[in-house]
Amino acid sequence: MAGARGATAIAAAEQAKPQEQPRTLAEELPKGGKGVAMTISGQIQGRKIVQSTLPVYSDEAKKKGWEGMVAVHFTVMPDGRVKDNLYFEQTSPHRDLNRAAMDAIRQFVFESLQGTERVEQWGVITIVFRLS
Repeated sequence: MAGARGATAIAAAEQAKPQEQPRTLAEELPKGGKGVAMTISGQIQGRKIVQSTLPVYSDEAKKKGWEGMVAVHFTVMPDGRVKDNLYFEQTSPHRDLNRAAMDAIRQFVFESLQGTERVEQWGVITIVFRLS
């Protein structure tokens, strides 16, 4: 019986934990990226963004009516720089949108970690290119 009560208490504690929600970057990013929305998830989610840039939604892509979603997995080093091992978790059928997403994420800089917490952290930024 004690084992069953312990398992029930653990299950209740797990349910009480807040679920990790992707953070929307719109408030933290420069204005002017009309048609582009970004969210961040993963270990990096709570870390402060020191420098960022919106992906370029080119006039050509807009003119051709290209829309899409791109998700890029990346690693941030303890000093806050994005490591050069980025890869796509999801791509758009439009190569220009994929390239714009990757180029933007390479320019991100996060707050440096201090003390014993100086470890690499991973994250995924999902970028939606939308005309409406």
